[in-house]
Amino acid sequence: SITELETVSIKKFFPKAKVFAIPNPVPIEEQIFSNIEYKKRFVFFGRIHPIKNIHLIIQAFIKSNLSNDWNLEIYGIPDDFQYFEKLKKLASSNDNIFFKDPVFGKNKIEILKSSWCNILLSDSEVLSLSVLESASLKLPSLVNEEIQISEYAKNEGVITSLDVDMISNKINEISLWSRSLREKKGELLKNFIDNYYGAENISRKYLPLYKPTEKSRDCY
Repeated sequence: SITELETVSIKKFFPKAKVFAIPNPVPIEEQIFSNIEYKKRFVFFGRIHPIKNIHLIIQAFIKSNLSNDWNLEIYGIPDDFQYFEKLKKLASSNDNIFFKDPVFGKNKIEILKSSWCNILLSDSEVLSLSVLESASLKLPSLVNEEIQISEYAKNEGVITSLDVDMISNKINEISLWSRSLREKKGELLKNFIDNYYGAENISRKYLPLYKPTEKSRDCY
């Protein structure tokens, strides 16, 4: 299984099964992090779909009433055009909320590295690559507490309920971080990713699965 929730489900339906909980690895490339110019920017990367609760992000960002030098940038492909139109109408009176086309590769990396915080409030995620990728680039995320990422909150990840007031309060708290605190949280998150989701460490967890048992040797 790749999450604790999957482990629980497997044990429920197959109580005699031996379960190995091994998350998917995060592709980690060496990045240069010196002299980053952080921007007062919250970002969302993902599908434009109701399951992502982007309307809650927009409502909470507006409610937080941050100064005009703070932006919310939403990068994604509209999977649901009716929902996309609803979001644009919701954000129409705010000059600091932007809808942008998806970006990839070096461009995406630079945006993530220089942003202040990533936001993901999906109803559910098997294992959020957006949050893990952000953490590998030293970018903290504000995440729905229901999303299954083991040990995330203990390693400087910020979690919230889906209550708009709570989300808004978290956005305000994050906006008040000093640069040094923002950097410290980013460092701890990257170390967390390296230790828990780095390909080398994950690969070691697979080795016991391939060791022959006495029973399997009897089959040959």
